[in-house]
Amino acid sequence: MEEYLRRVQSRLGAGAAEDHVHAVLGGPEPDVDTVAATLCIALHLSQKETSGGVCVPVLCRRRSDDVLPGETVRYLRRVNIRESLLLWKEDVDLVKLHQTGKLSLTLLRDGLLDSSEYHTLESSILRVVHHDGQQDAGDDGAPSAVTTVAGEILQEAAEHIGAALGETLGGEGGAGAPQGE
Repeated sequence: MEEYLRRVQSRLGAGAAEDHVHAVLGGPEPDVDTVAATLCIALHLSQKETSGGVCVPVLCRRRSDDVLPGETVRYLRRVNIRESLLLWKEDVDLVKLHQTGKLSLTLLRDGLLDSSEYHTLESSILRVVHHDGQQDAGDDGAPSAVTTVAGEILQEAAEHIGAALGETLGGEGGAGAPQGE
């Protein structure tokens, strides 16, 4: 993950004007759930990206707002990610990228953009990963973005594997063979 984040920062610094940027905007608080989910979905999307652009995990808050919560700092240490590699909203000019037609945006949660930002960036928003009111399987009332992101990644993997398996079996008369004959 650290190598991925270094590459992202390098590409943003060197050629942001040339690259298409797919920004994944994390939630309003830099808690473990938000940081982990933002990093995971951005890495996943970057691995799927074929256009040569850069997929950037962006924490919604401004870097200067507060220090990271202790739990988040411990998480980053545990997974060997330096805090200095995190990108914050002030590090990426979303409006400028949008105006130049070089922005795609994935929102980790509903309501991350104020109304004027939303209105300006609306046509760049590809999807919202975790909708308000969405519940985890545990249904404890506290939806987890990490659970939602993991579920989406696993669902995509299952669909990909299922399609490949279906082609393989279908091509050999397995899944494509008529039933009951």
